[in-house]
Amino acid sequence: GPALRLTGHTEKLAWVTAGAGAWPWYLGFVSNFRNALDQRFTNPALDVAWSLGVEVQFYALVFIVARVAAPGRWPRLAWMAAGIALLFRIAAVLGGMAWIPILVLTPGRLDCFAFGALAALTPQILARVPSGLAWSVLALPVVLPWSREYPAVEIGGYSLLAIAAGVAIQR
Repeated sequence: GPALRLTGHTEKLAWVTAGAGAWPWYLGFVSNFRNALDQRFTNPALDVAWSLGVEVQFYALVFIVARVAAPGRWPRLAWMAAGIALLFRIAAVLGGMAWIPILVLTPGRLDCFAFGALAALTPQILARVPSGLAWSVLALPVVLPWSREYPAVEIGGYSLLAIAAGVAIQR
């Protein structure tokens, strides 16, 4: 803090100190819940940590699932996780939830991890998807009006990009 103040970087100092009362959320890797509750991002320096929270929460869930489910069931569970994410986003959009909670809450992001897991667990399934199709889907945000204002983007856009990324990673 004092170094930023002495060098005149008061804006950066304000960024750092804006999260002073929220440090337990960041330390516990649950800042995504804080963002969802506030329905906004409040700290330009730390709010990118929402994705770390989602990752930590997902990996904790996967650890538990891996301990209780037989490895042969993991692909089916990954498909279920993708379905849960899609259903969560449908319910959220229909319920009028703001875009930030949809973006940052773990249930709405499970498909991204699920398709990554499927790329590792069942590469033969994703190998059936033509590469051109996967790369076309990845190009959608560039060639179409890709905005949170469109429910189709908010609901299915994340899943399409997750599938395409899983195919691209698998190759």
